[in-house]
Amino acid sequence: MEAWLQLPNFHRNEIENGSMELALQLLEEFEWQPAIDLEKLSSKRGIDCCPSEICFSNELGKVLRIVPKTISRVTIVYEFNDILDSPPFERAQCLSIQFVKFSDVRKFATLHYNGEHQAIIDLLSPKL
Repeated sequence: MEAWLQLPNFHRNEIENGSMELALQLLEEFEWQPAIDLEKLSSKRGIDCCPSEICFSNELGKVLRIVPKTISRVTIVYEFNDILDSPPFERAQCLSIQFVKFSDVRKFATLHYNGEHQAIIDLLSPKL
């Protein structure tokens, strides 16, 4: 498992040993507002940037992205590829949910670390 902090300037800070606990601690302690503001300003000016986020990736190419949008809410994005024998991220599928409380992020991270792919999909899939 890999984990990292992604910044708007495309800089990536690896989290030691892909530790879920260190990543969640960083999620709580990092000053997100300046990064969110920089992303908005860059986007408005037409400057290439990426979202500030905490990312978790496993050996199968499944990526859980935690994207802070405000001081207390995040968007959760789950990227996966269930097509056998295709390279990771090729023809990837993506599900997301917005306005998740920081306190609920641990549930998604734990499911990802435990390889509970279907449980994440069930949580993110719209209920009909």
